[in-house]
Amino acid sequence: MIIKIMDKLPGQIWIMTLLLAIGLIGMAVMGRRVYAAVPSTIAITEIAAYLPAGAEWIELYNFGSAPIDLAGWKFWENNTSHNLKPACRANPCAAAAIIGPQQFAVIAQNAAAFWADYPAFTGLVLDSSWGSLTEKGEEIGLKDTAGNFVEQFTYLPATRASLERLAPERADYTAANWRERDSGHSLGALTTASAVSPASSASLLNKTTAKENSAAIVITPVASATSAIDASTSTLALSELLPKPRRGEEEFIELFNRSAESIQLDGWQVAVGRQRLALAGRLEAGEFLLLNRSLSDLTLSDTSSTVRLIAPNGLTSETISYQDAPTGASYNLAESGEWRWSALPTRGTTNLIVPPDTVNVLWNISAPPTIEVNKTARLDAAGSLDPRGGRLNFTWHFADGLTLAGNQVERRFGLPGEQRLAIIASSTAGTISAKPLTINILAPDARPPAEVVINEILPNPADAESQEFIELYNRGAAAVDLSGWQLYSGEDSFELPAETVAPAEDYLLFPRRITKLVLANEGGAVTLETAEGVAADTVRYGRAPAGASYAREENGWQWSARPTPGEFNQLLPLTDKKEESPARPIVNPKKSNAGSAPLVNNIPAARSATKGTKAILTGAVAALPGTFGAQYFYLTGADGGIAIFSAKKLFPALSLGDRVQVQGVISTANGRPRINVRRREDIQKIKGSVSDALIIATSTIADLADFPLGSLVQVTGEITEIKSGRLYLDDGSGEVLAQLKRGARINQKRLPEGSSAAITGILEEGASGQELWPLGDQDIKIITKEKPSTANLSLAPKKPNKSPAIYALITVFGLLILLAAWRWRRTRA
Repeated sequence: MIIKIMDKLPGQIWIMTLLLAIGLIGMAVMGRRVYAAVPSTIAITEIAAYLPAGAEWIELYNFGSAPIDLAGWKFWENNTSHNLKPACRANPCAAAAIIGPQQFAVIAQNAAAFWADYPAFTGLVLDSSWGSLTEKGEEIGLKDTAGNFVEQFTYLPATRASLERLAPERADYTAANWRERDSGHSLGALTTASAVSPASSASLLNKTTAKENSAAIVITPVASATSAIDASTSTLALSELLPKPRRGEEEFIELFNRSAESIQLDGWQVAVGRQRLALAGRLEAGEFLLLNRSLSDLTLSDTSSTVRLIAPNGLTSETISYQDAPTGASYNLAESGEWRWSALPTRGTTNLIVPPDTVNVLWNISAPPTIEVNKTARLDAAGSLDPRGGRLNFTWHFADGLTLAGNQVERRFGLPGEQRLAIIASSTAGTISAKPLTINILAPDARPPAEVVINEILPNPADAESQEFIELYNRGAAAVDLSGWQLYSGEDSFELPAETVAPAEDYLLFPRRITKLVLANEGGAVTLETAEGVAADTVRYGRAPAGASYAREENGWQWSARPTPGEFNQLLPLTDKKEESPARPIVNPKKSNAGSAPLVNNIPAARSATKGTKAILTGAVAALPGTFGAQYFYLTGADGGIAIFSAKKLFPALSLGDRVQVQGVISTANGRPRINVRRREDIQKIKGSVSDALIIATSTIADLADFPLGSLVQVTGEITEIKSGRLYLDDGSGEVLAQLKRGARINQKRLPEGSSAAITGILEEGASGQELWPLGDQDIKIITKEKPSTANLSLAPKKPNKSPAIYALITVFGLLILLAAWRWRRTRA
């Protein structure tokens, strides 16, 4: 009977009915396992989702009184059960997966990487694998050997540090029982997260992990802050001051937005004594605003100063005073709300309190200045001595939150970049001391940069030959030992003395009276050789004008009427001695007063400002250094864009879409405005990558005139001509020139004339009007139009119409099969 009925049904329904029957039978046979939350004393206590993929981990804690075997347990993430396997430092490993009472364990995304990053951790490590924990929060859980959930919850967002559980025994997964740390983590320890509400907590600025052997490092601040209004309720706060910088550094005042929303800075002022600076623009939630002295004109005294933050209503929000600033130390807002001196300034980042060395410990530290990623760094302070005769014990505090103890410690670093740390020495004589240290972590197969070059020479001084000089510059990120290197002028040479070190991004000056080298006025060559006799740099010059130096600049070398020995080159063309170079901001604190104008804080104002105007801009990176030129990148926003220029190529690691804050001075090049920056610190990355900030507007060519210059724009039209890196596009409303820059590496052979193309690029002013600058091959898309064939359409067989009811029935059966498959997968997990 059933067969006869099926024979009368259309073929599609017959097949779908058969598949449905098979699915229902499978579900009946396998059944569905119901997960249940079972009582357990194992709790997830810390989540390190803020770390990069491959270095993430989950901390477990047994708050019970009996050991628990975790063999066969699984970690639940992304609707998937991940296996847990005991991990050892050495293989083969026969460790048991037992976590004792009041003991910690870690589920590591990569056990080998975890041991490298946390060699001091002594608890159980369970190796697992997952894609990536989202910083915005996701569902995770633990399953026992029976497949039942011990815990299952969606954790809260945590973007800058680990997420800690306040009470392990409480099954509360809300903000009442979980807190994001202010920095780092508390691996292997119960939570130290503050329960103070974020709106009033100064701990949002920084977090130091207090250990028993380092409690004595807390020092009494020399002054306290007073306010005319309640500073704890103010969204904008002072966070760090650097009054007496070391050589090569610069004074700064740092502000912080401790609220959960952005702040409009218009109307706010920063005052130092009688000097005032009016602020403008917007500061996003959790971001810092760094005011370097060269831009703000605010001068901090070495002996004593009072810094005030003035709200738009005219009331003083905060008043911070200090006395007798130590050299190189910054004044920081600490977690407790106190202000404390730190030997390690942290411009534009979370404060790290390192007390200055008042004991004068005789430090003897062995640490590599540079090391490659995942190579073991051996740190040794055993040779250090306490002048008071005590025995020293050392703790090593790393900026990423890890703390190691001992005279000698080892650590591997998983990511390239600058790693800051502080060594704390506690003496049995009752004294305490600290010293900051920095290690440069290099990418795999990278080498320490030794980019020491000849930067400026003065062959023909205007008044006396004794003023001749040769200037070297280290444009790398690490100091370079130049002991035994040679300077040559003609046949004569000068050997650099032993222990000659070129500091990172700094200058060395060698006058003639030191080198005895004569620079020929009629022209010659100067060569720098390494100790091994390898030529590091050579500069050749022609007849030297009187009083002019030969200086390195963006596009090579140029004679300048203004020699700048030991300083950043400020070129002054010989033909126009009245023109002032805008490369360096003019510092004149006496001109800063209550009536001072705010800094230029938006792109349109920056593009129209005069040379030498100071600017603080925020935007997205739209073109990387090297795309249009090695010494600049493009910053864009909703109101246009502008080039950010560094003569010394001092750029941080940047990606397209990164949101950055730039401080610099307006200058021009080829008639186009740009922002000159002097230091790498003048470019601060904020809030990570926000590619959605790259606004690409579509337009006809005729309407390009309505868009602000520097914008990212897309136009579509016909390629009418390609010649020598110049492409012309016509859409009927007009024609535009697209400049195919060498750094963009655009393959012109794939762009045939007469084809239709959509081009995206930076809109800029060229010699003959507006131009488009594509960033690369991907920004020129050839559009192909496929015209349908009439013959094919006429010969196509007509398909019979199907009943809508049959389509609906097939759809329902398909959904049922998908549901059955999903339920089967859940039971197998």
